[in-house]
Amino acid sequence: MFLFSDGLQSINNNNRRKRIVKNAYIPSRGIRKIPHLSTLLPEFHICKDGKGAEAVVGWGLRPTTHKARAFAAEHQLPFIALEDGFLRSLGLGVAGYPPYSIVYDNIGIYYDTTRPSRLEQLILAADAMPSETLAQARQAMDFILKHHLSKYNHAPELSDNHPLRSPSKSETVLIIDQTFGDMAIQYGGADASTFELMFQTALNENPQADIWVKTHPDVLCGKKQGYLTQLAQQHRVHLLAEDINPISLLQNVDKVYCVTSQMGFEALLCGKPLTTFGLPWYAGWGVSDDRHPKIGSLVQTQRRAPATCCSSSPQLICNTAATSTPIPAKQATSLMSSTIWRRSNAKTTNCVASYIASVCLCGNARLPNRSLTYPLAV
Repeated sequence: MFLFSDGLQSINNNNRRKRIVKNAYIPSRGIRKIPHLSTLLPEFHICKDGKGAEAVVGWGLRPTTHKARAFAAEHQLPFIALEDGFLRSLGLGVAGYPPYSIVYDNIGIYYDTTRPSRLEQLILAADAMPSETLAQARQAMDFILKHHLSKYNHAPELSDNHPLRSPSKSETVLIIDQTFGDMAIQYGGADASTFELMFQTALNENPQADIWVKTHPDVLCGKKQGYLTQLAQQHRVHLLAEDINPISLLQNVDKVYCVTSQMGFEALLCGKPLTTFGLPWYAGWGVSDDRHPKIGSLVQTQRRAPATCCSSSPQLICNTAATSTPIPAKQATSLMSSTIWRRSNAKTTNCVASYIASVCLCGNARLPNRSLTYPLAV
């Protein structure tokens, strides 16, 4: 069994004790029906009408939030966007499993790169994070990897006799598919052609590798459609037609290609070289090879602050007191999960740990105040 650590709970709880309860108008009946919603949003008294509202809450950028956003704008009230948390639930949302964590954003929403978000600002301010928070972040990273935790936690481990564990080539490359209609694709500067480009690029850049395509769990259960299912029906490409725990899968490949999937971030946690083709929230920080033509504009407008890094090659340049020698990205990413590195401006940072600190420990991800037990995927 997995129990959310008391450390994570105490940080969230301590932050919440300082908040003043306000009336929050939530027009969506679906949001109001989320189990434990009042526990996830302790700073709000939840209202189903707008009378006396001091804030308005909606779900991300769904069309159904138009009413909520319009009400907030008309009455000059702050709008709070919610989304599924990065460690969401035991099973799939489409199968009826409720979220045990949510993303809370009073600026934008993390997958919308057309404007700033709370997560983006937390990462930009990571240099000012207390050492205690970064230490908690590294503990969270270790915990996630040790227990193979992901957004959904129902899938079994990669079996010992799975063909992926016995590659016929020297390298194993994983290409990550997503679902049609995923907001992270639309607002991450991508479309169907982006997936086709990623797929062909991965094949061209890895002629001697085994190529595997990972479909989304919602596609596997027949609830949604993916982008790469048909493209994967060709020589040298293997389609993962079964559900597999993401961390277990990532730990057994050599390189990862994605558009905006959360599995791209999880690949970084696993220390894998990552190439992105969309504009996910974890791109542009100097820890991935980012191919989207607009990635540079995020840096130019100071919405990204990469460490000293060459994004066009799989090497990270670490300007530290100890070394100025380039090291492979795979090694650098792994080292950054446990070591404080220095940027060229001499400010200490820990890129990967900063992400986890922002997501799990700084109020961007909400966990219920009470302890929750999940069976681990077996």
